[in-house]
Order: sequence, then C-alpha cells, then structure tokens
Amino acid sequence: DGGWSVAQALAHVIAADTSFVGRVDRMLASPGGDIPMMQGVADAPLHLSVGRTSRRQFVEQLKAGEEKARQRRATLTPADLAVTGKHPRFGVITVESVLKHLVEHVEEHRRQLGEIAERVAAQPPPSAESLSLAIERSLAAFMEAFARVPDARLHSAPKPGEWTPAQIAVHLAAAERGYLHNMSAVRAAPGCPLGGVPDAANAPVAPDVPSLTRGQIVDRLAEARQTVLAYVAQLKPEEMRQYGVNPTRGLMSVEFMLRREASHPLDHRMQLLETLDLLAKGAGAS
Repeated sequence: DGGWSVAQALAHVIAADTSFVGRVDRMLASPGGDIPMMQGVADAPLHLSVGRTSRRQFVEQLKAGEEKARQRRATLTPADLAVTGKHPRFGVITVESVLKHLVEHVEEHRRQLGEIAERVAAQPPPSAESLSLAIERSLAAFMEAFARVPDARLHSAPKPGEWTPAQIAVHLAAAERGYLHNMSAVRAAPGCPLGGVPDAANAPVAPDVPSLTRGQIVDRLAEARQTVLAYVAQLKPEEMRQYGVNPTRGLMSVEFMLRREASHPLDHRMQLLETLDLLAKGAGAS
C-alpha cells in the first residue's frame, strides 16, 4: 500500500537516533547556532542494505543507539539542557526538547510497528500464483533497467571495488539458484539448518564474468527464474509455511524466501540505476 515494512521502519528509527544525538553535540558545540535538517534519515528506509539486515542485526543496532543516547544524556548538566539552537522549521529549540523529541519519535514508530504487524497478520497467506506473478514482475523491472546499460559499460565499475552492471546481474542469477537450493532443502526436511548463499557472493568475481556477453547474462537470469517458477508451481499451501533455521536470520519459511525472491531484483535494480548514473557522469573504467 506504499507504506513502510517493519525493516524500513526500524532502519529509519536507527538513523534518527544517531541524528538526534549528533544534533545535541552540534548544539553544545555552537550554542545559539543554526541547526541543519537531519541528513540521511528519510533515505535510510530505502537503502539497499535494509533488505539484507537480519532481525538480530536490527536489534543490536537499536540497542547500541539506545545506549549511546542514554550515555550522552547522563553527561548533560541542567545548563547543557537549556542550550538553544535555531531550527529551520521549528525555530528556537533546546537540547532538552531534542531529547524529548527523540523519546517521542521512538514511541511514535513503536506504535507504527504494531500497526504494521496487525495489517500483516490480517492478510491472507499469498497463493503460489500471486508470488509467481510478483517474481516475474520484479525480474522484468530489473531487465528493463539492464537493457539501458550501453554495451561499452557492461563491464565498467563506477569505482574500484564496486560491481559492474554485468556483476550485478550475475549475482542476481546466482542468488535465484541459492534461494531455490534453500527452499528445496526445507521442502525435503522441514526445520533443517540453512546456510548462506556463497555462490551468490562469489559469482560476480568468477573469472568468466568479464568475458560474458549481454545475451549470455540474460540467458542465465532467464534460466534461473524459469527454474524457480517451475518450483513454485509445484508447491502446496502447507509447504509455504515450512521453514528452516538460518544462523543469523533465525526461522525462514518458504513463503519468506519467495518474498525475498520477488524483492531481491528490485534491490539490485536500484543499485544498477545508481551505477548507471555514476558511469554516465564519467566515473569508472573498464
């Protein structure tokens, strides 16, 4: 419905907590000075890393932010709390009001998380057909972006250490197979331990990647996706609820993995478009 997911709401809260503490530090360093708008807080829910962050990592980040804010508050004197700054929207504010806003902000999003959980719980479980359609659409969106890559830039990276358009696409194809491997393992032995997807991480740096043509990369993606769709078509409703145990993410159901299958190409579509933008501006080399 256009709203945030639980992961996006958590990413926003974590970024905001850091910004609130930073705002206090700036106000104390320059009493009465101008206070800029928070940077990065609005964009945090859209960052590519959000989809790859586990429940445990979110909890650890939230606890670290809470502890940092608590420790900073413990150092403040009454005089510190009265220090002011000039906000572009709210006018003159105090350190004390910033800290109060931090608490109110966390509470606001705690309620939001409850509302998201209620909406999710009220939704009927998705059918194999609806998930198949979502998977097809997401890959189509990625392929539309991949088609924009000029042949001369297919193997160009915006800067050393970052993936080329070809590497992004090769990773996506390998990840498709990786998800299928894990789902097949769960189907064969519900409750089984699940590993990571090493092939997805290693595929972009395989020695054959720099010599792959556009057609060969597209064929890899199409083959991987058709294999996944054939698997989904065989799933029974009760198998969608079966799960395995990942060492970092915890319980992962077949339904969850299929949802990741559908969202993963959209993550990398954004990465691909960012890469194209940088390359168009003259960054990178073949």
